[in-house]
This record gives sequence, C-alpha cells and structure tokens, in this order.
Amino acid sequence: MKDPSRVAEVVEEMVKASGGVPVTVKCRLGVDDNDSYEELNEFITTVSKAGVKHFIVHARKALLKGLNHKENRNIPSLKYEWVYKLAKEFPELQFSLNGGLQSIEQMKEILNENAELAGCMIGRLAYNDPWVMGQIDKEFYGRPALDLSKREVVLKYAEYIDKEPSVCNSVAVKPLSFFFAGEKNSSVYRRFLGDNVREEKYKGDPKLLIEDALELFAMCNPCLLYTSDAADDMQCVDLGGRRIIKKKKKT
Repeated sequence: MKDPSRVAEVVEEMVKASGGVPVTVKCRLGVDDNDSYEELNEFITTVSKAGVKHFIVHARKALLKGLNHKENRNIPSLKYEWVYKLAKEFPELQFSLNGGLQSIEQMKEILNENAELAGCMIGRLAYNDPWVMGQIDKEFYGRPALDLSKREVVLKYAEYIDKEPSVCNSVAVKPLSFFFAGEKNSSVYRRFLGDNVREEKYKGDPKLLIEDALELFAMCNPCLLYTSDAADDMQCVDLGGRRIIKKKKKT
C-alpha cells in the first residue's frame, strides 16, 4: 500500500492474464505512518484504474513495526466509517467490509444501514465458530436452513477428506477444531484431534481420526474430566494420560 503504482502494475498484469475472471484486491486502511484517509483514497483511485472493481477492506491499518501478525488482527483500531465513505465516494466500485465481525446479526445490521456496501467478509468468525456458516444462506439469501446436525456435517466432511489422500492429518482436522465450540466438553473433542494428528494409528487416515474424536465426544457428554487417575470402579476412557469419567447414577 505504500506504493500504489507498483500494486497497480501487478494487478494490471493479473487482469490481462485472468481470461475475464474478475481480479479483486484485499487491503488494509494503511500501513505504519501511511495511514491517512487521503492516502487510502489515492490507493483505491490508482489501483482501480488497473481494472479492479472490487476491494475487500480490512478496516484496520497494519503496523509492521512493533506488532506481529496475530497482534495486527486485533490491536489497531477499527474504522468501519472509512470503508463506508469509500463506498459512497466510489459508486462505480464494490467494497466489502472485513475485520472484527463477530456475528450474523452484526453483519445484517451493517449491511442494512450501509446499502452502498457489496458485502462482508468473515475470517476469524468462520474459524472460531464454523457452524455459523450453515446459517449464511438462510439469513442472507432466503434459502432453506441446513437440515443436518453438527455430527452429520462432520461425518460428511470426513467422507470428503477421505477422498483427498494428499491432505495431511493436521490440515484435514484444523477446520474442525472449534466445530463444537460452546458445547459441554468440546475441549475433549478438540484435544483428542490435536493430540492424535501424528499418531501412527491415524497416519494417512484422517477419516478414522475424526470418527474416533466424535465417538469419544459422544461418550463423555455429559461427563466429568479428571486429570488424575480415576477410581477403578468408575467407567472411563483413556485420553492421552487423562481419563474421561462418566457420571455414576445415584442409586
């Protein structure tokens, strides 16, 4: 972003080679001390002349000096109003908002109040709560709600990933880590996936790993998680040195 002309040159070549497929640009509000609205406006003006019609704007600036990648996702302040202003000043272009979006309700409110926006892009929300993706079609496009349980979705994913032998276990299970976020004992499921991605038993078989994680999750929910040895007279399942203890019914 410090060199809009250079970005425009790169984008222009991409547009020529794309065969008509639209080329989009995702950017921040600015970088380090190059963070004024005027500089952002100049960036959009210059790059759009190269043939870009759609910009996805993360409504924070990037601080390359002093913040790491993770910190840059959260620490610089959000300025949604700058993106709204761009959408109004460049009606011939499309702008999608990105950064800090926490819920479907928040996005619906933003889009309802800012008709100039083309849409919203989510990243962390989809990663931290993948189930939210099953509501997008219903909430934004009026399509029928997903008629599947979380377990059924995960099993369908396991079938899909089983047909992709080149995908390693760590990559295969990463999208599932937070799939049951907020549910009781979801950490048991998440830890099982994380602890066993490199186990010899599951080498080259992410489908089995996913199925075993689901089975364990179902078995211990509801359950108590003990980090010490369990009493011998309680039904339990070993989990990497810990025990999942099922509650005893009172007699």
